[in-house]
Amino acid sequence: MRRANRILFFLLTLFACQAGLAHTTSLSYLDVTPHDEKLAVQWSISLADLNEEIPLDANNDLVITWGELRQRQPALKNLFGKALQFDRGSRTCSPDANVDLQVETRQSEPFAVLIGSFDCHGASGETNVRYTFLAQRNRQHRVIVTTHRIKAEAETLVAAPTGEPVHLPLKGDDSLHSFLGFVNHGFHHILNGWDHILFVLTLILSAMVPLHAAVAAEPLRQRLLTLLKLVSIFTLAHSLTLALSSMKIVTLPAIIVEPGIALSIVFTAVNNIWPVLGRHREGYLVFVFGLLHGMGFASMLNDLMLSTSHRVLALAGFNIGVELGQLLIVLMAMPVLLMPVLTARGRNGLAWAMSLVIACVGSYWFVSRIFPEVTLAALLSLR
Repeated sequence: MRRANRILFFLLTLFACQAGLAHTTSLSYLDVTPHDEKLAVQWSISLADLNEEIPLDANNDLVITWGELRQRQPALKNLFGKALQFDRGSRTCSPDANVDLQVETRQSEPFAVLIGSFDCHGASGETNVRYTFLAQRNRQHRVIVTTHRIKAEAETLVAAPTGEPVHLPLKGDDSLHSFLGFVNHGFHHILNGWDHILFVLTLILSAMVPLHAAVAAEPLRQRLLTLLKLVSIFTLAHSLTLALSSMKIVTLPAIIVEPGIALSIVFTAVNNIWPVLGRHREGYLVFVFGLLHGMGFASMLNDLMLSTSHRVLALAGFNIGVELGQLLIVLMAMPVLLMPVLTARGRNGLAWAMSLVIACVGSYWFVSRIFPEVTLAALLSLR
């Protein structure tokens, strides 16, 4: 029994420690506009992701300047034609020689913007894109592709760096494909978003393995009802602000939202160890923190240039995907915490240790989000 408890504790602690070192959600943005036989393309990549493929920090001072970025422009031009491949019918479109370089900020992070075009002269038929950026380094990376059409609404879809052809709806409407893409992206977003995973885990630990002496003797049925209540409150709250923030009715800057999410993890984990709030007050706290997490979910959608109808479509699909991912986390964690090999003492010790590790990870995230290593101001300082 004790050996099984120690092994399980080690594995779950390793899981939480890995979360502290994990890369945040990796996204790039691709805008495609057809002009006769050419495709105008604008590709925005975060400097953190770009640095994985092409080393940018020449002097290793943890600050990427405009000068360092410009020095790598030939390599960025080659990447533009290599990571993006457009096909029309049975022919491959060729990248033009000129690729402009700019910088911008998205979600308070610096992005490099590569602007060029692809020549599809003489080709006819459907247009596809094959995307391979970070295919060997980060399979969780995703690209948000927005196609702009003359006298028609923009279409947005999500693609992975698999190199498989992805159909671009330059003609007609492909709303179902776009909707399913956002369901898939929402599902992957929460499963790859370690901060959201750890927050849900703190709720599961609080409900299923309460360290509060007054509620430790609760029957299993009561604990399951408590978990259902907390998860439902969290879902309601983050769905509310996800909708309001995505529609730009209520917004907060990322410098407040992201550290706030980290603090929510710290507080709920610490509350598991040294209870400050009783059972009857936990729901209020979870609701407030859920509002912050919803704004974090919306940060990706806010950067998309969508019409009102397609923003609603993206919001609905993304939210469904998030709920499916959240449900999967609960279904995976529950059998582990209820394993017969875990003694009551071992289960309590596991909950205490995991809450402590999660609090430490959340504290690290809070500090790193308040003092990021690379800022847009530093990037532009030598421009």
